[in-house]
Amino acid sequence: MNKANVWGSQIHGGVRVGDETNYYINLPPPDPTAITRALAKFQELSESDEDFQWFVERLDFFTNQKTQTPVIGLEQKLINGGREDLLEVAIERKDFFAKCLMKSQLNQRR
Repeated sequence: MNKANVWGSQIHGGVRVGDETNYYINLPPPDPTAITRALAKFQELSESDEDFQWFVERLDFFTNQKTQTPVIGLEQKLINGGREDLLEVAIERKDFFAKCLMKSQLNQRR
């Protein structure tokens, strides 16, 4: 079996280390100060960057919005609109978007 360590490199494409059925990748240990640096940057931006402040306010509006009207989900909206034929595709695309959004949250911001 082969082993590889990747440090400080950019990888484009797949990486396989191991045999035909077992793949092993050794990742560097997590940086314990990363969250502290991220929070400090967040604090700095929230005090000095108007675009960042606007973004945070908009995000807060959408995530903490309290309404008296019950929320109707995607499935019910399509049913109410007589578009049951789109249910499967719409759910797949909604799930795909949610996964892409979650994955993009892990990207470094500079």
